[in-house]
Amino acid sequence: MGEELALINQIDITLTEYRGKPTKKEEDRITDRIYPSGYDVRLSNRSRQTFEDLELTYTVYYGEQDYLKEERKTKELKGKMKFPVLAPLRSDTLQTEPVPIVSGKLDPVIVQERRRLQDGTEIVESRVAEPGGRRKDQLIGCEVRLLLDGKVVKRVSTGDLTFARKKLEGVVEDK
Repeated sequence: MGEELALINQIDITLTEYRGKPTKKEEDRITDRIYPSGYDVRLSNRSRQTFEDLELTYTVYYGEQDYLKEERKTKELKGKMKFPVLAPLRSDTLQTEPVPIVSGKLDPVIVQERRRLQDGTEIVESRVAEPGGRRKDQLIGCEVRLLLDGKVVKRVSTGDLTFARKKLEGVVEDK
């Protein structure tokens, strides 16, 4: 019980969003920029006690959008991290596994059609054969749980996780 209280009171957990350098991917009519994104998890030890073998679990929530539909599908990435030693009055930071956040566009297919008017003149008209669109994924939030002997002793989150969880459970209807 004493170690549990020390963890709760003396360790601060801070979550900060990170976004890595994008890679560009082009195929057929699609041009994407993929940003490896996630959260920096910073543990700060405010006590004069050394903590060893700290274990955290996390869930990163993110939304994936289709090129032709506005609504995003909520997804999650779960993971674990360990802090072997957290020295007194020190901080240490680890990163969650990155999720691919895509910003991209789908070019429309435009065809040229010849038509003859009633007076005999011929014209060329442009028509969209297949629509185009944009995609903008987003990070929604993150929840981190600090464990002691397999039991959650501290929980920290950032973002709108209530909405994300409801979408994952299918409670929120898409428009």
